Amino acid sequence: VAALEAGIPVFQPERIRRDGVGDLKNLKPDLCVTAAFGQILSQEILDIPPLGTINVHASLLPRHRGSAPINWAILQGDKVAGVTTMMTDKGIDTGDMLLKAETPYIKGETAGELTLRMAELGAKLLIDTLKKPLELGNPIAITIKVKGGGYILSSAKPLNYANPLENVIAAYEAFTEENYKLF
Repeated sequence: VAALEAGIPVFQPERIRRDGVGDLKNLKPDLCVTAAFGQILSQEILDIPPLGTINVHASLLPRHRGSAPINWAILQGDKVAGVTTMMTDKGIDTGDMLLKAETPYIKGETAGELTLRMAELGAKLLIDTLKKPLELGNPIAITIKVKGGGYILSSAKPLNYANPLENVIAAYEAFTEENYKLF
């Protein structure tokens, strides 16, 4: 809404690989930024901005790579949540990490509540990330070593079957928003 009010064009293609490549090429961006985008970018798209694409990911990578990182952090009982900025590559959250910011998880907080806090944290971290190359001459990157084929549960620990009530509470807190269903 703010971008439209400022006269900035907004494109929201259903499938970026199918519907958005032309629009993106016509914009001739120097840099692209994604956050909670939910689509894998093709190499053709990644090659458009000469400075690359920065992703704002709602986890302390490499933990909780892939989709629903906030939900998985709650379900897995993480005490600390956070956001990572990273360079986007063809893998799923496998690009070079740039900066991280942490926030404590508040017991009883739902995924929706934590998402709101993480969005603010991510916005601030993105600004810091964009300033960093100016301060250092280039961004600091840490390469993620990806193990195994899975990504959603690659950092997940087994549920605690000795205390099933704890598991139910964690599942409720992780997946209570209207977009999520437990079963």
